[in-house]
Amino acid sequence: GLSSLQIDAVLYTVQALIGLQIVLAETALTWYRYALLAGAYVLGIAFFTVLHYMHKRRQG
Repeated sequence: GLSSLQIDAVLYTVQALIGLQIVLAETALTWYRYALLAGAYVLGIAFFTVLHYMHKRRQG
């Protein structure tokens, strides 16, 4: 299952992404916005993959 730390990290990441979208929504550079969102998405996936891997290793 997910630990409370992981749930907090997920919620924080979602809030950060929403905040980022609100900021970028006021930017006219649409391609720039999508590039940043794609980058944030990839980083998020990488981050949680590492978290999951470390969690599994700690359990043995």
